[in-house]
Amino acid sequence: MTPTRATALAVAAVTALVTALAPAASGATTTDPAGTVTVTADSTTVTGGTTTDPSTTGTTTDPTTSDPSTDPTTAPTTTTAPKGCAIVVPRAPWRLVAARDENDPATFTIEWSAVGCATRYNVSIFTTGSDTVTTVPATDSTFTVNGSDPSKTYRIQVSSRNDAGLGGSSSIYYLRPATPRGATNMTITYDADLVGARLTWAAPSRLTPKHYRLWVKRVADQEILLDDIEIDGSLTEYRLAQLNARGMFVIRLQPVNAAGPGPKSRLVIGKEKPDPVKFIGAIRDPGDPSQVIVSWVPSANIGTGAILGYEIGYGHARADERVVVNSTEAEVRIPADKSVVVIVRVITDRGKSPWSKAIRVPLKDSPKVATTSQSIDLADQDGVITVAATQSVADRYQLVVRITPTANNGGFTETQYSQPGSQIMTFRTVPNGSYVVKVEGDGRELSRRYVNVGSVGKMYAPDWKLYFGQATIAGDSVDMYNGSETRVFSTRAFASQDMVLASRAQLRSGWGYGIWFRTSGMESNAVTGLSFQYDPKYGNQFIVRQWDKGKECGNPIAKTPFPNGMAINGAHNIVIAAQGNTLFATIDGERLFDLPDLAGAIAKNTCGYAPPTGTAVGLRTWGAGTSAVFTNTTVG
Repeated sequence: MTPTRATALAVAAVTALVTALAPAASGATTTDPAGTVTVTADSTTVTGGTTTDPSTTGTTTDPTTSDPSTDPTTAPTTTTAPKGCAIVVPRAPWRLVAARDENDPATFTIEWSAVGCATRYNVSIFTTGSDTVTTVPATDSTFTVNGSDPSKTYRIQVSSRNDAGLGGSSSIYYLRPATPRGATNMTITYDADLVGARLTWAAPSRLTPKHYRLWVKRVADQEILLDDIEIDGSLTEYRLAQLNARGMFVIRLQPVNAAGPGPKSRLVIGKEKPDPVKFIGAIRDPGDPSQVIVSWVPSANIGTGAILGYEIGYGHARADERVVVNSTEAEVRIPADKSVVVIVRVITDRGKSPWSKAIRVPLKDSPKVATTSQSIDLADQDGVITVAATQSVADRYQLVVRITPTANNGGFTETQYSQPGSQIMTFRTVPNGSYVVKVEGDGRELSRRYVNVGSVGKMYAPDWKLYFGQATIAGDSVDMYNGSETRVFSTRAFASQDMVLASRAQLRSGWGYGIWFRTSGMESNAVTGLSFQYDPKYGNQFIVRQWDKGKECGNPIAKTPFPNGMAINGAHNIVIAAQGNTLFATIDGERLFDLPDLAGAIAKNTCGYAPPTGTAVGLRTWGAGTSAVFTNTTVG
């Protein structure tokens, strides 16, 4: 979808949201006293994302409470709050409505009643597992979306916000499809010869179709008997020929009106293969993370064959490993440092069932290697922040995404609660700045990531000075090539010890490299501060060391081993966040350090150095034959 104003230019992503595939309806056969055989669908499949059937203009869910925020700062908006609003949290927007354009059902407009003390509104549009959030200024109380799918239901919610990211959320409004619903009660009644048949159905309960589209396919040889033929929209039955009752067929019927096609209803007649297994589950053995325990429940319908066994498919990127078992529970061994996909199917003497739905078993959570949760992914692209969760996480939690600036002097602040079932939340567009993005569920942190929108605080050649050794400093690169001790420090002044430093670093050869922070005394080569060190010579570990007047304490205040399988001489993205009394560091998104009491860790160290007071940052290498390069370094 593409909104009509510049502040919402990224809503086009809504049209890329995935529509869930509906399962096939099964059929049951009964004998007619008049000598005919009737096959009736137990249920009719309807796709398109519709959920409940709320009233045309009403809302259905309870309004959410005000979204809490613990870090109120000034958000850059185009609207200034009225005098007296500094400590007032705006209430939720009200009278939320949405309507499709009569001439273009792919366009709809959202309207709401403005509330006092709001400096912006978040417009949340959800469909089929994805929630797109767009910020609009408080001067607007309407929002227009182009290019939507007329066949989908959209759940809409508008939240008020002030400069601290606080406010309330409206009730959810359901914008229903402009296309007709699917046909229901599809039934096949065979003639006495069990070849000819009559297909009947109930017309959609809302929005009469102009016509229907009909497809009939024979499963045994995949032959298409009827290919997208058109039936008058006033009819509710159709004669079918050559539909042998002893075979298996798939019938699809789709209503169409001026707004476009509605969902396809699907009727399956007969059974040649068993149905897939259901309720598949897979967990790691708590005592052995390289072993995964897989279990499932057989389908009630196994066709006409006898069960010979079950086949399990599994693997990291795809399920290309196979094992056959005789029970409904089995154990498979996989690498402990990789996630795995698992699928299962039944084997009978008449053939194999389709594969079950694939499930992914995440890595075993470990503070040494896990970002926080392998079930949460977070990406930043040109100011668009996307949070993606696995289906199991989305089903289990109402996710809370908090965006706060890393600097203490203000910046964009946001808190957003996901709509129920959301796997994807997209924020468009976050202003340039350095932020910490946290994803929470059930009151605890599930994932954390530091993002820098617009490369704010990027360090270029004039921001660095060589104090010892040899290095080539050009553009955004600091290349320490000389194979011995080299030290480069920042010339840019930083007002606070609090900072988030990110750099792409590569040890090409030798002993290791380090990143200084909270540092001073480099001019006299009497460094006082802290250093994060990438240290293969220290048993392949990351360590944090303290320096005092040029002396390096031999006892690290923190250490953690390299993640399994990490390329020692590869290029890696390093993030170090020193904020207040905390230290958080990652490599390639995987958590390394999360020290909640940095001062306490310094106090416990045997060297007895005082906490550093400097604000500079620096880079170093050491040891014979060492070569390393740092690029795209930012400090914010």
